[in-house]
Amino acid sequence: MNSGAKNSVSMKSGAMKSGAMNDGSELFRILGRVGHPVFAIWIARHAARLGLAASGLAQTEAVVQVALTGPPDLLDAVELGCSLGPQEVWVDRTERGKQDL
Repeated sequence: MNSGAKNSVSMKSGAMKSGAMNDGSELFRILGRVGHPVFAIWIARHAARLGLAASGLAQTEAVVQVALTGPPDLLDAVELGCSLGPQEVWVDRTERGKQDL
């Protein structure tokens, strides 16, 4: 793959129906060998399964970036999940920061 190639996936994951006051928004930057197209689809699917709102997913060979909104424990779950799979990618580290909406 071309290291300068960028993939962009449209994401419209469902927001938590509870509308909990504890929901947070964070920008995730996942770094490593993460350019395989299956990874963006995998992130979108798992965020939706957890009921997280996701936006702005962008992908290059070395970085995937996505803004996620939901309960802190579920944001932590996404980070752990991303570090473990899928097998087509290798995650070196994840950077997280508060996202102003």
